Amino acid sequence: MNLKINSNVNPKQSLIIIGCGPGSREYLLPAAWSAAQEADVIAGSARLLDLFSDLPAPKTLCPAGSHDAIELLEKLCGQHKQVALLVSGDPGLFSLAAPVHRHFGRERCRVIPGISSVQLAFSRLGLSSVASRIISAHGRNPDICATDLIDVSPIAVLCGTQSAYTWSANLVDELKETHQAWMCMDLGLPEETIFPVMSLELKKQPVRSLSIVMLEHRSVLVNTK
Repeated sequence: MNLKINSNVNPKQSLIIIGCGPGSREYLLPAAWSAAQEADVIAGSARLLDLFSDLPAPKTLCPAGSHDAIELLEKLCGQHKQVALLVSGDPGLFSLAAPVHRHFGRERCRVIPGISSVQLAFSRLGLSSVASRIISAHGRNPDICATDLIDVSPIAVLCGTQSAYTWSANLVDELKETHQAWMCMDLGLPEETIFPVMSLELKKQPVRSLSIVMLEHRSVLVNTK
């Protein structure tokens, strides 16, 4: 199959999927702002819609579930020439963008990348992402054993629910001899917090929806001293 892709706006691309970064205007890419300005209507969570409150286009709340979100977007695309869907972080990383893109197809979608909270966590801790492993514990516990990760560094676990915190705490406990764990919360926001954490402390932490557990191999820590 020969597929021609260019960066110019295709009039058939009625849906623009915009990566909004970790959630503050500071980390919102200029390309995301420009794309949102083209839209006739903007859909997303209340938190992300607030980033574009200055734009005159009407805003509509988008359900978090993929089935309901797609149903809404189909309706909006039938009513408007250009619809913008706001997603947190980067659309390519455990995002609502994936099922939406599969449903509408490459020809109908234009995707604007964003800065993910994982990228920000790597930067804050001065870690390279080349050999990293990124795991999402949202929705269900990952089918991954600690023994599969013993030589991996760094490891980023996307949390945000009680079950994700519990799963992450168990992983931190199993890898405590080989890895140092860090809790990263609300990255890129005024309340951003990063601190070293043990499994017991992690189990006692109040659940924050925007949180990542980072694990760094202790051999890396030794080599960087």
